[in-house]
Amino acid sequence: MGLVKRLGRSRAVQRLSGIAAAEYLRLVWLTSRHLLEPADIYAQMHPQLPVIIAMWHGQHFLVPFIRRGYSAKVLVSRHRDGEINAIAAERLGVGTIRGSGDASGRFDLKGGVGAFKGMLTTLAEGCSVALTADVPKVS
Repeated sequence: MGLVKRLGRSRAVQRLSGIAAAEYLRLVWLTSRHLLEPADIYAQMHPQLPVIIAMWHGQHFLVPFIRRGYSAKVLVSRHRDGEINAIAAERLGVGTIRGSGDASGRFDLKGGVGAFKGMLTTLAEGCSVALTADVPKVS
C-alpha cells in the first residue's frame, strides 16, 4: 500500500482534513455575498418540514450555513472520504447518518439498510435529511 493511501486511512489525517475543510468552508461563507432566491424561501419551506433535500456532489458544500435554526442530518458514506466529510459536517453542527448502497445491489454491505432506517427515524423526529443524489460511476 502506498504512503498516500496509508496516510488517507489514518484517523489523525482524516480528522485534520475534516477540520481544515470545515474551517475553509466557514471562511468562504464569511467572505461571500448571500442571496436567497426566492427571498421568502424559509416561510415557504416551514410548513413542509421535515424535508428531504437532494443535491449533486459539489453543490452541497455551503448548505450547512443556510439552515437558520432548522435541524438537519446528512447522509454520508462509510468510506474514508466520507469520514472526512462527516467530520467537517459535524464540526459545522450538522448531524450525520452513515451508510450507502452498493453497486451490486447488496445494500447490507456498506450500511445502506441501517442508513435507510436512520433516515426514517430522523424524519419521524422532525429533523430534515440531506443527501447527494448521484453515485460513483461503476465500471
